Order: sequence, then C-alpha cells, then structure tokens
Amino acid sequence: MLVEAAERAVAPADVKAFAVAMDALVQWVEVFGVIPLPADPDKREAQIGAIVAGYRAPLADLPADVLVNAVRATIANHQFRTLPMPADIRKYAEAELRERQARMLRLKTAQQIAERQAKTTADYAFPRERTHEQIAGFSAVVAAVSRIDAAPKAMPTERSDLHPEDDDRRAAILRVQQETRGLRRIPKPWEAKQ
Repeated sequence: MLVEAAERAVAPADVKAFAVAMDALVQWVEVFGVIPLPADPDKREAQIGAIVAGYRAPLADLPADVLVNAVRATIANHQFRTLPMPADIRKYAEAELRERQARMLRLKTAQQIAERQAKTTADYAFPRERTHEQIAGFSAVVAAVSRIDAAPKAMPTERSDLHPEDDDRRAAILRVQQETRGLRRIPKPWEAKQ
C-alpha cells in the first residue's frame, strides 16, 4: 500500500495535469507581457499551446504537484523578462523528485525484505506433518539402534591409552619391541633379498 502511494507520487503528470500545472506560467506570461500574444483567440490558443508543448518534452517526467510547485517557485524567482527555460523549472523540482524517488526505492526494498522474511518464516516456522508410514519407519530405526546399543560390547583386556607417554626414545623402542615380539617382521623394500 505504501509502495503504491510512493509510485503514484513519482508518476509523471498526464497531459491534462501538465496543462493545469503550466496554467500559472501562461497567466504570468499574459499578465506581465513576457511575450506578445495575438489578440485573435484562435491564434492566441495556438501560441499558448506551442509554448506549453515546448515545455512538455523536457518536463514530462515530473509529477503534477511537483511541477506546480516548481512553476510557482520559478515565477517567484525568475529575474528576467523572458520565458524561463525548462531547466529553470526543473531546478526547483529536482530535489523533491529525487527525495520521492529515494523514498520509493527504500519502500520497495523494505517490501522485498519483508516478503522474503515472510516466505522464509512460512516455509520453516512449523514442521510439516509426518505420515504414519514415516513415523513407523522412524520408530523402527530407533528400536534397531536401541537393540544394538543394548548389546554387550567387546572391551580390550588391556587399554593402550593407559600407558604413560615415554619421553625417553629408548624406552619407547623397547616398549614397541615387546608389544610386537610375536609378530613377523615385514622387510623394507631396500632390505628385500634379490
């Protein structure tokens, strides 16, 4: 809802709203005689239409209310007895337009983050329902592991990790020789008979 309002706030003025916004400029031109307008109503209307059309293309991206405020500011601050250039009007509209565009971008970003978080929360908030087959299979696995865990375990008669570490190299060699006394020695490759 806020994003739609922000999008409407930066939407360009349509032709009718643009003409209404430019009406203050046209009245200013007539009152102060900035440019001479013909007395014939048809020619006068055509010349005013040409003036407004000249402003339409460069200012087409401005929202109507921003354009009205910019035209008012331009009329109040214009120092010469000429028609203001479109850039003069845009100068007064630029800050407001940038602020609205930034606000819309922030709102869109916040909406996207909220949608992503809502989707993530909806996907992982509650565990899905398990079927009876899944529950029975899980129970069977738990029972099998419990039976294995309850079986007697083979324990070594003498634990090797209870021997203190030998700091003496010679004592370590003797201990290994005693432990491997009954085993057959495998010759190293360079010791093999040829």
